[in-house]
Amino acid sequence: RAHIRHAHRPETPEESRTNRIAEAWAALSVGLLMIGFIVITLFARQTLVLAILGLVGAFIFLEAIFRGKLNQLIIQYAVITAVIASLILVYQFFWFIIVSVILLAGGYIVWQNLRELWI
Repeated sequence: RAHIRHAHRPETPEESRTNRIAEAWAALSVGLLMIGFIVITLFARQTLVLAILGLVGAFIFLEAIFRGKLNQLIIQYAVITAVIASLILVYQFFWFIIVSVILLAGGYIVWQNLRELWI
């Protein structure tokens, strides 16, 4: 049996209960999402985009919980947030970054030329 990597085993009562909850969520989620879109469209028009993003985010969060991938979801959100923050910083400080890179490159070239002159 050493070659078997994922041996089948009987389902525990805890796993059975969790699977039933996940199956119930799978049966209800699409309908609830559609109803949520309609309710948001009817009652929250002034914050439509934000409300829809919140609804979709809540459903993604619940799906990650039921699939047991909440840690991966949190890591992905952290990476996406860091990338967005980096892009905002680059946008805000674009000219400062360009000037700094040019000054550093010029200083490096001067240093290399002086070093070559002294050797």
